[in-house]
Amino acid sequence: MKLLELNPQVPNDLEAIALLRATVWSNKLGHNCFSQGMWTDVHDFHSFHWGVFDAQDELIAAARLCIHEKVTEFPDFSEIRQLTKELELPSPIGMMTRLVVSPNFEKMGIARQLDQIRIEKAQKLGAKTIILQVPDYRRKSIEKLGFECVGKALDETFKGQINIDFFLSVKFL
Repeated sequence: MKLLELNPQVPNDLEAIALLRATVWSNKLGHNCFSQGMWTDVHDFHSFHWGVFDAQDELIAAARLCIHEKVTEFPDFSEIRQLTKELELPSPIGMMTRLVVSPNFEKMGIARQLDQIRIEKAQKLGAKTIILQVPDYRRKSIEKLGFECVGKALDETFKGQINIDFFLSVKFL
């Protein structure tokens, strides 16, 4: 397996990421709720992206990092608005989002690698805080990386279509 930083300006890179996101989450949901079978948003174009490829050069995992000055600029801000009201988050703020791992490659440490590389990039870019939403099943692994859970996020992305709770976690650098 190889881990590469990808360029969202390269259409094939972004398309592969968007297809993988939609495929994995559609499987978790039991149906496809993504237009054209892809999951993208406006943040993809100003973010940093990484992909993990298998021996056949197929994308099997991906993740992104956005850097923002204000929490109101975050992807999916509506889901965490109530949790960020009382937090004093020094900026710039890195937001780790859209981590996805193909089911055949789960529990192999890939998510941890992608978390670590995004933390390192945020530090290099001068971020003073990193924030992310994680599904309940990833909370312990994130806490091992120094993140603190600040509360349950709202379910705006999937609007009750998935039986997984998401939590907001913060790490001060």
